Amino acid sequence: ELELLQTFLNMANQFVGDAMAQLLMIEATLMYFDWSIKDWSDIYDEISSLITKTKVKDRSIIKTVKDESKVLQPEGLQAEMDAIISQYPNGRAFARPSGTEDIVRVYAESDSIELATELAEKICQLINSRCQT
Repeated sequence: ELELLQTFLNMANQFVGDAMAQLLMIEATLMYFDWSIKDWSDIYDEISSLITKTKVKDRSIIKTVKDESKVLQPEGLQAEMDAIISQYPNGRAFARPSGTEDIVRVYAESDSIELATELAEKICQLINSRCQT
């Protein structure tokens, strides 16, 4: 079963998302556990989240780990993001450079949409302050 789980995890980027792959992963999970949509819905607690973007002078200065869950460069940016994220209940945030334009996409989540929005805004402000040179 460990091999099955590894194959499953390799199907899609869990942090950024691929809607079609995620849809297929959901379908596979429902079939594997013999669950209905209602069974699945009963265990799901939605966390407020949003995706936004911020314009930067040069997107190539942002480097992330392969799954885009952590920023590697500029040095120290991830630690500053973590300090901001820690101030929000159930907070998570990821930043990744666009592949086509000079923007950085920011995903943020927290206990309410207001808090998730505030978190995303603070991460965008941080990125702007660190990446505009």
